[in-house]
Amino acid sequence: MSRDELISRLKECERGYSGAGYCRATAVTYIENEYLEVIEFSSSNKKLGNDIYIAQWNITYRPKRDFQHLPGWKALRENFDVDITPSKKYGSCLAIRIYQMGEHPTPQYVKMVIDIIFNN
Repeated sequence: MSRDELISRLKECERGYSGAGYCRATAVTYIENEYLEVIEFSSSNKKLGNDIYIAQWNITYRPKRDFQHLPGWKALRENFDVDITPSKKYGSCLAIRIYQMGEHPTPQYVKMVIDIIFNN
């Protein structure tokens, strides 16, 4: 799938609201490349109103090399509210944070994010 197709599919996750739940999972699909090793993904919620929540995705990884100069990262930033911040749970790790998502992340969605960043 092309980067544009992946972005379009991921955009569907912005629609709607996530509900009050949250998710946390060790990376079920082992993802490692020359830039990072994904160790966990999770979500947290922000309450917008009565029973209305929006999810923040957290993809926690061990960094190997900086990837913020890659075209895929730039494309992700152009299309989503995304940032990289330190992980509080794992001291030496970082987390890709994707804000304002309408669904919780799944292993497939995490793989799509990684593919957008690293596949041409």
